[in-house]
Amino acid sequence: MSCKVLYARLFLMTLMVTLLACGSKGSPPTPPAQPTQEEHVQARAKLEEEAAKKWKQLKERQKCNLLNGCVPAKELVSMSPDVAAQAAKKIVAFKRSPYWRIQLLRALRFVRDHRVQKAQREMLSDKAWPIRSYAAVGLGYARDKSFKDQLATRLAHESNYGAQIGYLWSETTLDPRSGREKLVKQPKKKQRVKQQRKKQLLRQKKKE
Repeated sequence: MSCKVLYARLFLMTLMVTLLACGSKGSPPTPPAQPTQEEHVQARAKLEEEAAKKWKQLKERQKCNLLNGCVPAKELVSMSPDVAAQAAKKIVAFKRSPYWRIQLLRALRFVRDHRVQKAQREMLSDKAWPIRSYAAVGLGYARDKSFKDQLATRLAHESNYGAQIGYLWSETTLDPRSGREKLVKQPKKKQRVKQQRKKQLLRQKKKE
């Protein structure tokens, strides 16, 4: 048998093995089994149970405070979009401003969900300035169009310095150059104190 015939047979055998291997790898994978209705219900119940635990931890001073932060708030809003939306609704419904309300809103600032952004827009009118500030920051990160359109007006009417910083910080995400320039131009603490004293004196003179 000549060398050419041997090489030809060897080539054909190699080709057949390669085709067989490719055929086995290229076969469509078996689709995963879809969860049953009962499994859906069980998963939902487990999620609600875990969320309830986080809500309980959220109101414990040792686990959630303004000094050390609030891990339960971060864990709660990251559980699912529905849980995050429910958390945002609760912040709006709860009119007082305890530590957990502020920390929860802070954790929501990176969540992009139309239900969360709707709640954040409502919180722009909240009495507590930290709530207004974090609501503005959240809307900035979400690049909310309606908020962007009214940002300049809201900033002009905002009297609290902390809330103003929140609005300006949100502007750095919507318009980086303009926002940074305005943040740099913000008066320092001593300048703010002088400005406040001048305003108080003017008010006293008007009363006299």
